[in-house]
Amino acid sequence: EEEVDILVKKIRCSCLEGKPVNLSEMLVNVTNNIIFRTIVGQRNEEEEEDDALTGVTLRLKRTYKEIDAFFELVIKEHKNKMLTTLGGQSNKKNFVEILLQLQEDGMLDFDLNQDSIKAILL
Repeated sequence: EEEVDILVKKIRCSCLEGKPVNLSEMLVNVTNNIIFRTIVGQRNEEEEEDDALTGVTLRLKRTYKEIDAFFELVIKEHKNKMLTTLGGQSNKKNFVEILLQLQEDGMLDFDLNQDSIKAILL
């Protein structure tokens, strides 16, 4: 209730001052404040674009991209290793190589694609 009340007051003030109202931005801020309050138990006083939740979201996306790129590299290296090691017929296989072998054999009841392998590794 308090967050909505604050939103209405901000809209009213902007209108009285003749300033344009960016409802999209205001609704994002209210939503972030409600979530922040629910999680942390207090109001998020920072309402700039780089507020706590937006910053966390950006860091999570960046981290996801880094992890995804890392797993892509790991899988690529293991595929290359399997191609150069007697057609992948080595007796000692690690977890990634076992997953790649299962993917190659195609004997599973589901499609074991690159994204599935990365999800399993995660």
